[in-house]
Amino acid sequence: MYQVSKCAPQEALRDLEQAFKNFFEGRAGYPKFRSRKRGNNSFRLTGSIKVFKDSIQLPRIGRVRLKEKGYLPTEGVHILSVTVSERAGNK
Repeated sequence: MYQVSKCAPQEALRDLEQAFKNFFEGRAGYPKFRSRKRGNNSFRLTGSIKVFKDSIQLPRIGRVRLKEKGYLPTEGVHILSVTVSERAGNK
């Protein structure tokens, strides 16, 4: 439990709060519980996120290399949050 970033559970609770606000204001139905099996296998991180030419540095995870290079701006940007998701069976 201590190796998990504190941001992931906080962001999940923020999403739940927003879902209940939408429900009580009549914009959406009752929120469904998303288990690990039924969810979209993603989590959000906030904090000190740095973008380099060939990688991204995430809190508690470290540097993650990118397959595609040059499509993310590296200078003059301030990234507030990052969503990490599983796609096509690869993490």
